[in-house]
Amino acid sequence: MRVIFKNECPKLKSLFACWFYDSSESDEEIITEFVAVSDEEELNIILSEASKILKLKELPWDAMTDVANRYFETEKETRVWFEKILALIKTEYAKQHGKKDLK
Repeated sequence: MRVIFKNECPKLKSLFACWFYDSSESDEEIITEFVAVSDEEELNIILSEASKILKLKELPWDAMTDVANRYFETEKETRVWFEKILALIKTEYAKQHGKKDLK
């Protein structure tokens, strides 16, 4: 599972490593800024990669939290956070682009 995240989800991994790792901002602030500088294609790739991860029986939560520099005690806590991040991406994109849906 760890390999899937690190090797098959480069855009998602980059989002976590570049935007979350050293940030002192809230998740909402990070996503607002990220969506503002990202194009629709990049966001759809991230959502597609996220879909692969969510289909796994168990998230590669240790790899995800390491790359994002977040601490969660369980896979379930990580899943809740991850789903929140994906929802924020969709909501923020709609807000910034006049309710245009991402795939």
